[in-house]
Amino acid sequence: TGWDMAGLMEYVRTAPFARMPNVCVRGVMGIATNTDDGGAIRRDFMELKRCFELLQPYFGPRFNTLSMGMSHDYPLAVECGSTMVRVGSLIFGRRGLKKPVL
Repeated sequence: TGWDMAGLMEYVRTAPFARMPNVCVRGVMGIATNTDDGGAIRRDFMELKRCFELLQPYFGPRFNTLSMGMSHDYPLAVECGSTMVRVGSLIFGRRGLKKPVL
């Protein structure tokens, strides 16, 4: 389900990562609201970008991945700063619902 930003910032500031020197956090991943409202999607992506920028100082230069955007909204995600998109259904087609085998 992910983190809310306040909880994540508290966790990052309390330094559990300081005791894990071999853990390298590379970025933030998120998805926009499932809607056709481009304005709502843009707001979600801009909020993810804001979170990414707030977290970057805690993790250093290797924290460089902002993963947001999927097949239906990736152009807007890239416009809002995404560095990684997930476009599986554009490549492989939509998933079909499989009926359970009884």
